[in-house]
Amino acid sequence: MIKLDLPLYRPNHVDIEITDICDISCAHCGNDSNPENDMILSKDLIQEVMRGAKNADITTFSVGGGEPFFVFDELCNLVKVGVENGIIPSYIGTNAFFATTPDDAKLYLSELKRSGFSEISKIDMTKLKSSRWSSPVEQDAYIKSGGLNISFDMFHQEFVDVSNVANLIKAYDDVFGSTDNIQIKSSYASGYELEYSMFIFLMAELYVRGIDVTDCYDLKRYSGIEGLIDAFFNEEKIRLKCGDIDFYPSPVWSVGRAEFLDTDLLNLDEYDFIQWPNDYCSLGNECATNIQVKPDGSVYANPEFVCESLGLYLGNVNDTSFEDIIESTQDNMILDILSLGGPHALRYFMENAGIDVDIKSEEPCHFCFQALSDENVLDALNNYYNSSDRVELYNSYLREHPQRVIVSDINESVSYDFFKII
Repeated sequence: MIKLDLPLYRPNHVDIEITDICDISCAHCGNDSNPENDMILSKDLIQEVMRGAKNADITTFSVGGGEPFFVFDELCNLVKVGVENGIIPSYIGTNAFFATTPDDAKLYLSELKRSGFSEISKIDMTKLKSSRWSSPVEQDAYIKSGGLNISFDMFHQEFVDVSNVANLIKAYDDVFGSTDNIQIKSSYASGYELEYSMFIFLMAELYVRGIDVTDCYDLKRYSGIEGLIDAFFNEEKIRLKCGDIDFYPSPVWSVGRAEFLDTDLLNLDEYDFIQWPNDYCSLGNECATNIQVKPDGSVYANPEFVCESLGLYLGNVNDTSFEDIIESTQDNMILDILSLGGPHALRYFMENAGIDVDIKSEEPCHFCFQALSDENVLDALNNYYNSSDRVELYNSYLREHPQRVIVSDINESVSYDFFKII
């Protein structure tokens, strides 16, 4: 029998959705963010969340929205309060609307840096409670932090020009001295093709601004940027990476405003979980280690839109302390299942509970969102779970799927969320 340390669930990151206000209204937005919204996480709740996170040994936080830079004073306050409590800001999401010139972008980034937003941070490894490691490591380490997650796709660029994205990357390079803490997040609909071509044009914009793109591409081979673009359209495989900047395409979910998109733009199918490679779900069994706080104070487990499913609602910091909410997660059936093996384990337990798993989904997170939003699924899982020996259930899964057990050496460079131990 595999020895398990219960409870399996160990939160170590909080994602703060600071506002539901956005300067634009993208057609695919699952949060239904727009300029007419008015919710902003209050300063009192920010203090409460960060104090609770500190007491719960949560080590890092990220910021999303809405558009965080649209409420810039509140964003700087959030970063400052987090750093004062020893919680490291790992990244901030943005659509780059404010970066009309590199100098404009530098003003914002410089102020963030003065608030404590740093590209390198020291972390106490004894507090890192990731399920990747069986026990805490008695050491400190430095991690890459202070990153940007820039939304760049056909939906956002209807409102924000590609030059804004290039300006922001250039400004980040000037302020922080590198671009290796930047991710480009792209929501694709009917296929990757348009997103790929947009990325190539972004590279051209960066090249004009003096950002080195030759780390990944021999421009002599392609006769410069124009030749690289030609190679793309001739279907030559091109690595989607510019220097240290990574490009992450992900499918549009049919939630929020995206429910009203033409169904031809969506990629609905039933995933064959049995055939999944081990790393198909990018967060594996670590997805539930993220706690998300909404601007109204609601708290959910899991990142992205999957968190808003019924099965992952944890409480509201207007009514309960954040520390008590975290404590309540230690006996949560769904979180333990996800901590065991992510969506792969969820499907396994659903099948064993006699639940129909014929769910059309765009990706693993969307599968979890739909499954955990169904009261019948939650009731059936709860009955099955409570009528069985918990440890034996877990071990039966691990015996049948030994490849799902994650083992990592802390001396290696270990990816977690946005940052890396260096």
